[in-house]
Amino acid sequence: MGVDVTHIIRHPHIDVDNMEACKKYCDETWQKLKDALGFDGGNGVYKDGIYPVEYGGRDINEIPEEYKSEPEPWRIIIPEQEGVSLELNFTLMSDFWQIESYFKFFQIRQYTQNRFWLREYIYKIASILGEDEAWHASEYLTWNGDFDMGEDEHKTLQEWLDFVNKEIPEGIPEFSAEEWRAEHERVDREGGGYKLAAQIYHDTFEDMKGVK
Repeated sequence: MGVDVTHIIRHPHIDVDNMEACKKYCDETWQKLKDALGFDGGNGVYKDGIYPVEYGGRDINEIPEEYKSEPEPWRIIIPEQEGVSLELNFTLMSDFWQIESYFKFFQIRQYTQNRFWLREYIYKIASILGEDEAWHASEYLTWNGDFDMGEDEHKTLQEWLDFVNKEIPEGIPEFSAEEWRAEHERVDREGGGYKLAAQIYHDTFEDMKGVK
């Protein structure tokens, strides 16, 4: 089945206990993404367990009282778009977005038609959100491991990074586009398998900045 990838993008700190502020921030973020990416559909903001109407759930404005006191995170869904078979699910944490693309971790370094296509899309998302970096991590370092990301929205980016650095004492490597291009060229030329990837990469997208 393979290991899923989670993408982490920071955002300004928000009080996740303030329901009104969280909904406003998610609505604004949704609109910003929709305007930039041009996808169709209604509001994709929902509180965990209550999906938007177009995804078979109830309208976000009709949240029952019993849910309003539940410590469930807020989420955003970006639907698949024409030409981009990629659905993104954002979870609002206190100072970062946990983003699930439902792709596998190895696809971060997948180089097809001279493009790191998944990184390219995540870079576009980061840029829309006003950020120029992201972390791509194995599910075992995010939602499917001891950190249990997505269950407690109070957790901070620094707490997660501290957790990762304990799990990986050698530190978080930078993603090197040059290195992975060379690796793809080697495999194309010589055959055989790819070298073992790390469990996480910090990505500043230097190879993509300024490229249209």
